[in-house]
Amino acid sequence: MSRFIVTHDMKSFLKAEYPKLDIEALTVAFNHRFHTEKTPQQVKAMVKNHRIRCGRKQGELTKGKYFSYTPEQADFIKTGYKKWALAELTIRFNQHFDTDKTENQIRSFTRNHGIKSGRTGYFAKGQKPHNAGTKGVMKPNSGSFKKGAKPHNHKPVGSERTNVEGYIEIKTAEPNIWELKQRVIYEQHHGAIPTGHNVRFRNGDRQDCSPDNLFLVDNHENALLNQRYKLNHQPLELRDTLVLMARIDVKTQRLTEKNA
Repeated sequence: MSRFIVTHDMKSFLKAEYPKLDIEALTVAFNHRFHTEKTPQQVKAMVKNHRIRCGRKQGELTKGKYFSYTPEQADFIKTGYKKWALAELTIRFNQHFDTDKTENQIRSFTRNHGIKSGRTGYFAKGQKPHNAGTKGVMKPNSGSFKKGAKPHNHKPVGSERTNVEGYIEIKTAEPNIWELKQRVIYEQHHGAIPTGHNVRFRNGDRQDCSPDNLFLVDNHENALLNQRYKLNHQPLELRDTLVLMARIDVKTQRLTEKNA
C-alpha cells in the first residue's frame, strides 16, 4: 500500500478546523472534504505529526455537555435539587426518566457541576421547630396510631398506582416500598436488571407492561434513542431497527475511545 501524503490543502484544512472541532467531528469533516475514509486515530496522528494545535483549553469543547445525562436530565436535577432532598430527588429522577441512578451518582453530578440546593440545614433566624418548648419525647395523643394499627388508606403488597409521570408502580414490600411495574415484570421474565440499564416500552405506551412490550437498554443507548432517534415518535415498524442502530453507535463510540 502506498504511503498517504498529507497535501498542503489538507494541512490548511486541519489548521483551520481543528480549533473548532474535536477529533471525532474533525475526522468526519476531513473525510467529507477530501473523500477519504480516515479513522479518528489517523486524523489524530496527522495533527500530531504536523504539529497542528487546536489552541483550546482542556475541556473547552465539552463545557456544559453531559456524557451520562441528557440536557433535559441535567435541567431536572438543577431545578429539583432546590425543591427536594437528595433521596427524594433521586426517586423522582428515576421515575421521570425510567433510570436507576443511585443517590451517590446524583450527588456526584451536583458536585461535579457546582449545583447547589440553597439549603443550609439550619433554622433561619426567628424560626422555631414544631416541638419548641417541649421536653423529652412527645407523648402520644388522640391522633396517634396505636401499635399494630394500620391507616385506613393502607395498600397491601401487590397494589398498583399510577405516578405523576404516567408510569405504573407496584407495591413490593411493607411498609411502603413501591417499584416501577415495568422493571418488576422484566425481572420476573428475564432476570435481574444490570446497573445502568433502563426498561423501555416497545410501543411507547407506559401503561403496557406486557413482557413482549419491554426491552432493555443502557443509559447511553437510552439517551441516543431519546435525543437522536426520537424513538417514541417513529413508526412502530422502524423502532427495532433504530434500537439496533443506537446499540451500534454506542459500541462504536466505546471501541473508538478504547483505541484512542
